This record gives sequence, structure tokens and C-alpha cells, in this order.
Amino acid sequence: MGFSPDGKTLASGSWDNTIRLWDAETGRERSLLTGHTDDVSSVSFSPDGKTLASGSKDNTIRLWDAETGREKSLLTGHTSYVSSVSFSPDGKTLASGSWDNTIRLWDAETGREKSLLTGHTNDVSSVSFSPDGKTLASGSSDKTIRLWDAETGREKSLLTGYTDFVLNVSFSPDGKTLASGSSDSTIRLWDLSFLYDSRPMEEKLRDAGQDYNLRLVNLELRPIPPERNLYCVRPRPPKWPETHPFYWLRKAESGDADALLQLGIIHNRDGSYEQAKAWYQKAADKGNAEAQERLRSLPKQQALHLLKYVDDYLKHKEYDRIIEVCTDIIKLDPNLYNAYRYRGLSYGMMNQLEQAEADYRKAVQLFPDSEIALGDLGWVLIRQGRFEEAQEVTKKAHELDSDSFAWTVNLGHTYFLQGDSETARKYYEKTVSIISNEEDFRPELEADFRLFIGKGWKVEESKAMLKWMEDEFRKKKSSKHD
Repeated sequence: MGFSPDGKTLASGSWDNTIRLWDAETGRERSLLTGHTDDVSSVSFSPDGKTLASGSKDNTIRLWDAETGREKSLLTGHTSYVSSVSFSPDGKTLASGSWDNTIRLWDAETGREKSLLTGHTNDVSSVSFSPDGKTLASGSSDKTIRLWDAETGREKSLLTGYTDFVLNVSFSPDGKTLASGSSDSTIRLWDLSFLYDSRPMEEKLRDAGQDYNLRLVNLELRPIPPERNLYCVRPRPPKWPETHPFYWLRKAESGDADALLQLGIIHNRDGSYEQAKAWYQKAADKGNAEAQERLRSLPKQQALHLLKYVDDYLKHKEYDRIIEVCTDIIKLDPNLYNAYRYRGLSYGMMNQLEQAEADYRKAVQLFPDSEIALGDLGWVLIRQGRFEEAQEVTKKAHELDSDSFAWTVNLGHTYFLQGDSETARKYYEKTVSIISNEEDFRPELEADFRLFIGKGWKVEESKAMLKWMEDEFRKKKSSKHD
């Protein structure tokens, strides 16, 4: 939440994806701002009160006209949850912190990104400008606070001491104290008066000596003589290979587009996609065509990289984590079939059948001949009691793979649950012929019929049909032994 500078309006962001503006005097709602597609995590008014910024779990920042409620700009670049937004005191710059571990500075007028601040090693949870606008503070889940030069984007200071996530940071009105709160249940106040001490270093050291009963004897800078080595007196700089970022750094600093591109390629190769994107963007801004193409393909690479983790989560049945990762993947590449299939599977295992159905339908839309997506969609429809629809899609899955145990038995289920036991038996008989051992037979079928009985679907018929199938399987086993 946040008040407008004149105190007359309160803005609130919500997990229903909306922002609401309220009359602070009467408590009545003035405006409903819609546009975000996920939770709204942070809101901030510009100093003149004319613009409202909002950050969201949909990875975007939106700027709104605070008077009309109309969206003015959409700011994109973060690759994860935007947790905090804050205007500079002059209103010209907007800072945003994200769970992609970065802070970005934006031109509040044009919406263009000005700087990317990297250094935190975990989610950035809070950002705040000093009253003079020269310093930006950020708090992070890496248990640190960092102070940044708001003009250059360079890190000025690192504040440590917390034992858990830093949740909030805020400057005092004179800018000389920073308050911070953490999930380790403590609040800390930090003395930042050194930021405003413009005295020469020698004077600062002399005063410090007096404070601590020390004497500054002399202060001068002297050249460091070169150390001798086996080859020469004067050390030579190392010769970095072209695959190392240091090889390209000097050229990149001078604005060489190819060097900027190569730095992006190196970070891309190492899986540092955020850094790769930043370098590619700089090269693209210089007109480098390859960088522009690589920028377009980078989200898909990130999505495929994340997809590698899903199999491991499946083994451990971490369905919540699969849903979270697949949602991130879909944001990067909305046409990745496996992301919808895995997320649909996870929703199904968590009994969230409507979400599972939506994902399986999207997977089928992307890959119409996928018997897995069709078959899994059929099973979700069966579980919802929509037997005719289930029969239609399960038939398609069975036509694509007629030897599949799952699609054969599920097709039998669709006939059985609609009262056609005769046709159902034909598919159940084929199911028995496909099954090779009892370990495959019992758990799957017993679970299916227990589900039907639990839902009150053909209770007695389900018990009888399961017993018939068990008898058929025993006959099959005994005939093999004979």
C-alpha cells in the first residue's frame, strides 16, 4: 500500500491481480486498475502524485495515470517476481527490485531501462531512495543490504549482520539513518552519515585518530615497485583466452558492438541468462543483428534450461515446485508443450482438475497428435464425471497407441460409466491381455475402481467388474503355467 504525496489517496495492490485507489478521507473506492496477470506486490506514487507505479508477480512494472486510472507504460525486463518499486525524490527515476536477484533503474518519463544493478545472490525484496536521491538501498534474501550510487549504478557499500532474509529498507528524512527489517525478527538502524561527509580523506583520518586515541603520522601515496619474477622485472598482464570475459571487457567498455555480443555469448554459455541478456541488449542497441536474434531466442533457451529440473522434481513428487517452475517456463515460452503437460500432471495429482484440464487442452492444441496429452486429458475428464467428452479424446489417444494399457483401460471406463458394460468388457479383456505382471495390474485398476466407488458411480457394478477382471487375470496366469 501507499499514500499519495498529498495524503488524499491510498493505493493498494492485491493478490487478485488488481490495484485499487481509495479516498483516504471517506474510505470509498475511487478507481479499479486492471492489467496485471498475477499478484500485485508493490505500489508507489511519484513525488508529484500524478503517476502510480506497480510491480507484480507477472514480472512486469506498470505506470498508471493516478487521476484517470489509465495505464501509461508497461516496463518489461525482469525475469521473475517484481517485489518492490520506488520513485526517486525528483520523480525522474523508478527503481525496481526482483526475485531475479537484480535491481533495475528506469526513466520514469519514457519507461526505458537506464541501469541494471547486479550483486545480490538471492531475491531482492525491497528498494528505497535516499532523500537526496543519490543513494539507493536494497534488501535481499541473501541476508545483506547494498547501497548503490543512483547515478552510476555502482555499489557503494555492503551492510551485513542479518541471519535471515532482509524484508524492508527505509531511509530517515535526513538520509543519515537506514532502517531495515528481517525475517530473523530484528530491526536494525544503520549509521549512514559517512555518505554525507565531504571532507578530504586526510581530515577524516585525523578525526578518526582522535576519536580512537590514534595518531596519523603521515599520509602519502607512493608507487609500488614491480615484483621480480622468473621472466622479467615488470609483470605482464595475463593473456586471457577469447572464451574468457576479460578478453572482451576493455573493448566492450569502449562500446564495441562485437565485444558486447561476445560477452553475451560467454554468459549465455555459462547459463547466466540475465547477464547474457544485458550484454545482448547493449550490443543490439548498437545495431548488432546477431545480438537482436539472440535476444529473441534467449527466453526459449531459459525455458528449456528450467525444464531440465522438472524430471527430478517428479521423482520426488514435488508437485508444487513443478507448477511454479512450469509457470515460469510458460512465461518465457508460451508454446512449450512439455511445460503444459507437466503442469497439468501436477495439477491432476493435487486434484485441481479444472487447471489440469486447461493445461492438457493447451498441450493438445500445441501437439494434436500427442497420445499422452489426449489420454491424460481423457482421464481428467473421467474424474470430473464428463464421460462422453472423455470417451471422445481417449478414443483418439487409443487410435494413436492401441497397445497402451492406460488408454485401453480408460476407454473401457468411459463405456462402463455410461452403462455399456458389454463394450467396456472388450476393452477390459484387452487390458488383461496387455498386462504382463500382477504388480502392473492391481495398483492401477484397484485405484480406478476405488475412485468410482468413492464418487458413488456404479458402486456395485464397479465391485463386480473389478472381481471379474481379477478372475480373468488369474486365468491368464494359470494358462501360462500350464
